[in-house]
Amino acid sequence: MIARNIFRLCVTVMVGASLITGVTAAASAGPLPVESPAAAPVLHKYLHFNMCGSKCMGGDLNVADDVINSVNGSSPQPFAVTLNEVCRNQYNHMFSSLTPYYGRFEVTVPGACKNGQDYGIAVLVRTAQYTFHNAWTLPGGYEQRKMVCIRTADTGGGSQPLIACSTHIDYHSEVISPTEILALNA
Repeated sequence: MIARNIFRLCVTVMVGASLITGVTAAASAGPLPVESPAAAPVLHKYLHFNMCGSKCMGGDLNVADDVINSVNGSSPQPFAVTLNEVCRNQYNHMFSSLTPYYGRFEVTVPGACKNGQDYGIAVLVRTAQYTFHNAWTLPGGYEQRKMVCIRTADTGGGSQPLIACSTHIDYHSEVISPTEILALNA
C-alpha cells in the first residue's frame, strides 16, 4: 500500500446514457398508447493511473499490485484502464492478473526503466473484442512521447465503437503547445 501513496491516481467516470422510449401514435380511437420504460443507462467507468513505475518504484511490482487491487475493488469494474510511466514487467504482471482485460503496451523509451525494462504507456479494456487502432509519436520534451489507441466492438450505448487511448504529455515542454494537445482530440 506504500506504492498507492506514491503514484498519482486520476479516476474519470464517464456515463453514457441511451434512453429509449417507445411512443406510438394513436391512429384510431381506443386506449392511449403506453410508453415503454426507459432503458437503463449504459455506465462505463474509466480509470487512469500515472504509475511512476520507474522513477518512484524502480520497476517494482508493488505499484502494479495496487493497480490490480484498485481495478478488482471497483464496482463496477472499469471498462478501460489507461496507464502511463509503466515498465513492461509491470504491464505484463497486470495483463496476466487482470482477466478478462486485454490491451497493448507501447514502448516510449526502450530499456529506460531502472530495472532495464522498456518504459511506456498502456491501455487495457475489459473485452476480448478489440483491435489495435494506432500509435502515434508526439512532439515532446526530454523523452519520446506517444499516444496509443485500441478500438473495441462495444458502443457504450452509442452508434460508434469505443476507442480507448493512453498518452503521457509533458506540459512543461516548450516543444508541444496547447494547440498541439488539442489536435490529439481530432
